[in-house]
Amino acid sequence: MEALEKVGRAEDGLTQLEKMIVVLGSREMANQDLDLLRRCIGSYSEASVRNRGAEKTLETLGNFPGLDPNNQALMTWLKMQKVIVLQTMRSELKKDAPEYAALTTRIDQEFREMEQFEVKQLSEIALKMIGDYLSNSDNPFLGVRYYEELLVRENPDADKLKASADLGLGRLEARRPDKAAQNSARDRFRRVIEKYGDKALEPDAWLELGRVDMALERWADAKEAFAKINQNKKWLTAVERAESNYNYGVCLEKVGDLGGALQAYNAVWVTATKYVEWSSQAFEKVMILGFQDIEANNTDPIVIRAKKIEYYELLKLKMFQWQQFEETDALRRLKRRLPEMRDELGITVEEEKAIDFKLGLDQVAPAPAK
Repeated sequence: MEALEKVGRAEDGLTQLEKMIVVLGSREMANQDLDLLRRCIGSYSEASVRNRGAEKTLETLGNFPGLDPNNQALMTWLKMQKVIVLQTMRSELKKDAPEYAALTTRIDQEFREMEQFEVKQLSEIALKMIGDYLSNSDNPFLGVRYYEELLVRENPDADKLKASADLGLGRLEARRPDKAAQNSARDRFRRVIEKYGDKALEPDAWLELGRVDMALERWADAKEAFAKINQNKKWLTAVERAESNYNYGVCLEKVGDLGGALQAYNAVWVTATKYVEWSSQAFEKVMILGFQDIEANNTDPIVIRAKKIEYYELLKLKMFQWQQFEETDALRRLKRRLPEMRDELGITVEEEKAIDFKLGLDQVAPAPAK
């Protein structure tokens, strides 16, 4: 194709590729070389975008020359390529751009049309992509039949995607309230970790395993899952690692290791402050466990009050520093806790002024009410 492009015969090359795609896609299923068909469609699409532009390529993929309208399998492959072209176009835009939303609508339409196809006629990659799309939609459980179809197929293309299908089904089952579904999800996550050998999916499987073990109140097992994540510093996104560290603290607390839990919570709010959903919960836990630790290890009321005032100072400073963050439930509770602590500790006006001076807040104007 590139040789024809260099001599100005790109259209001739694209026409020949269109004919080849129809021939390859019209073979009986037993005689099809799906890998060759997939590569041929991908190469054709890339060359078409280079020479015809994205919109003309999308138009041709939607009205492919020589395509039998009853050939649902080939039609699916071409629709999937349309989705890939649309997603590539969208990836070059900012998410708040009107064009981004318009392309998302077009992608949604392609998936809605593919939902009408007979599941058994869909290619393996189509089953995965439709399952993934639906599982992240407003009706996530519509994705179940696509993952299930992928898991029962016995061919090399299906085998490559079974770990992803098990992970997707597990995520859906974990969302159900019944223990049987959650235990089934747990089995799926363990299969992804232990059976398939797909290293790219292993971090996600460990995170999901920890989450579902928490839902099942298997605190020791969940603790081990999150410990595994924490040991592998390059796994997952920063916000997922913040969640994992916070959940690790919860599990330690549940199994009675309050010292370890306090250490985990401190690590979250110190190192992952900007992920406020998790850092605010971790800080709230530090306040609660810190008070418990003071009361458990001290008898002198003067010492107890002095140590609690240290926590009050820390809370006041963090509430000032976190003003720019979007409020979470934990942040709202911490804001309410601040005046409660002031009253409980009997902090005088003079003490409050001294605290503000110590924290550098004495010259700071109050934040406007939200």
